[in-house]
Amino acid sequence: MDEDAFINLRIVRNLLQGHGPVFNFDERVEAVTSPLWVLILVVFGKLNIGLERVAVGGGIALTVVGILFAQDGAYRSMGCGPQRVWVRWTRPTIPLGAAIVAALPPIWDYASSGLETGLGLAWLGIAYDVSARRVLAAPRRTVPVEKGLTAALLGGGSLIRPEFALYSLAFVMSLAVAVVSESEGRIQGRRVASALAQVAIGAGFLPCTMQLLRMGYFASAVPNTAIAKEAFASNWTQGLCYFDNFFGTYKLAWPLIGAAVFWVATLYGHAVKQRWAALLLTATLVLAAIAHVVYLVRMGGDYMHGRLLVSPLFAALLPVMGVPVRVPGRPVATAFAAATAVAVTTWVGVCGWVLRVGPENVCNIGDERAWYSRIAAVQNPVDLEDFRKHFFYASGQQWLGRIESSCPSIGRAQGNAGGPGCRVVYLEDNSPRIVPAPPASALSDEVKKGVGAVVTVGAIGVVGDILPSDVHVLDFNGLSDPVVARFELSSRGRPGHEKEATDAWILGRFATPAAGEDQAVTAARHALHCGDLASMIRAITAPLTLRVFFENVRHAWSYSHLHVPRDAFEAEQRFCRLTPLPEQVRGGSGGSAFRWLCPSGDALFGLRGAYSVSDHAVGRLQALCGDRQAVEADDSLVIGPVFGENSEETFEVACPPGSWATGVHGTADERVRSVGLVCRRGAAELATPTGGIDQGQAFSLVCPGQRAAVGFLGRSGALIDAVGISCGRTMP
Repeated sequence: MDEDAFINLRIVRNLLQGHGPVFNFDERVEAVTSPLWVLILVVFGKLNIGLERVAVGGGIALTVVGILFAQDGAYRSMGCGPQRVWVRWTRPTIPLGAAIVAALPPIWDYASSGLETGLGLAWLGIAYDVSARRVLAAPRRTVPVEKGLTAALLGGGSLIRPEFALYSLAFVMSLAVAVVSESEGRIQGRRVASALAQVAIGAGFLPCTMQLLRMGYFASAVPNTAIAKEAFASNWTQGLCYFDNFFGTYKLAWPLIGAAVFWVATLYGHAVKQRWAALLLTATLVLAAIAHVVYLVRMGGDYMHGRLLVSPLFAALLPVMGVPVRVPGRPVATAFAAATAVAVTTWVGVCGWVLRVGPENVCNIGDERAWYSRIAAVQNPVDLEDFRKHFFYASGQQWLGRIESSCPSIGRAQGNAGGPGCRVVYLEDNSPRIVPAPPASALSDEVKKGVGAVVTVGAIGVVGDILPSDVHVLDFNGLSDPVVARFELSSRGRPGHEKEATDAWILGRFATPAAGEDQAVTAARHALHCGDLASMIRAITAPLTLRVFFENVRHAWSYSHLHVPRDAFEAEQRFCRLTPLPEQVRGGSGGSAFRWLCPSGDALFGLRGAYSVSDHAVGRLQALCGDRQAVEADDSLVIGPVFGENSEETFEVACPPGSWATGVHGTADERVRSVGLVCRRGAAELATPTGGIDQGQAFSLVCPGQRAAVGFLGRSGALIDAVGISCGRTMP
């Protein structure tokens, strides 16, 4: 059972509890890619059957069904043998494509993962078999219901995964050609047009209905997972690595060349016998599979080894899933076909027994099944309890214990958690980027009643299944979160894990405003109530009325393309149309961007940091804010969060009493080598000593006019890559 498959189970639970097809019942976000698979699990959930076993066992059974139907369809599409199954299967057949599919370990992994892979392969096999029956059937008159139902089956691919619309198009095109051929050469323009309209309506009804419901209910034109993974942006380098990680690992060029020989022979046979619908079906399926692979490579693929490439490989092999053995007629052709079959058979044995992906990630792509099995210390973990030794399971139990200790009613009120200790948003115990960073804060009144707690989790499957529905599980990487999913990317990384929530946005969305809170939290809260961002939040949290539904449909496309700066101050400036603070930065482009502002009314007067001797660069920095006179009198110093990492030699620079920082100076190249402050007292300007080493190019950044520095910004990772200042109020 894959960790992501547990996401489906939480959504099924919410559906059965009456909350709708959502991961968190307080906001309508489409956190799954396969609505049909979730619907199937809901049916079994109604029967109180263990859904882990249903998901895993059902995926295996559906994969077998898909392979069997695919072989039958391949046999039919070649026009071979009688139509009676018990007679036809007495004829010798080479399961060429089926053997290639069955030999691949990723097929085993994802057929049994609890995800929608088995359903997708079953649909491809059945749809191909149905298409083969229609394109080779003798011309006959069919009733509209039959055309419509057939078209509905062939056109429903996008209900399994959105990109399966490519295969639906291939199947429906061949069906349309078959329908036209039913005119038997007579001039029946009106009848042909009517039949084609029946096909179009039948094929488009379910996908269009689903799309309308998606846009009205979720206020989005695509699933939230596509937004979070930047499914429409280019990431060719990562995608090519993903391609090689699958096709290269299993040496798939060899069997695919052999399959191509039989595929070309099949096309030639259709052309000679003028079976144009069969020719179209055979050609367009492979073209659709190629287009699917190109799209996956362009978007960067996935972090799970081979997962997304399983379906297009299966689709490309459909025309040669089963190759009939004919009586030899041409010795050369027969010998060539036999040699090809032997070569493919040899590869099948090598792949099935020898070829395996390594245990270490390559390009952030890993063998997920082996990793979960190894950490859980269970050969084939399926049920939730099988993961009890995995740290995801431990994390879920820790969160549950922490919440239950303060809110005993959690999980028992069915969406009506309340009472002492409830209505709390928790922050993880990690390095905070806000000051203060309270471990727990009261939930805002704007959060839907019934939510007892909010927690942030990096992997939401197992933990989400453990935690009750009245706990809002905020996805750190945004797959189920509408704001994090829309964060702008500053750099590419592991697919599906490139966006990260921040404490400022978590508290800004869910916490009650608090006196003395970090300015980033205030900025995030303000941004969430401005412009298009506020409209998008209202669209998925307001009670769903008919008016809201159609308003969501009208704005779904723009909401899908909404981008939110990860920096709360930048987001506030964009959505609330604020004038940006004057800023200046020097240094390199490495690391991640950061910005921190002093509390309202305070100004920057010092920097505390450390220098890495081995790297010859500043390793970390913190801002010191406040009124220097007041700081010395009543210890009201405000120390900002740490940016960068610990280094060997610490330092601190500060402006003299009665002066304020108006800028920074130092030396930098691709790293910040040294840094100090530029201070002003009246008309006099002075520079503090620097912390670090005098190396690189000297710089001096000073606020314009009489403005004081109210914060600092830059870029950091393990070291400080760039540093700068934010300028605020005018000095007296």
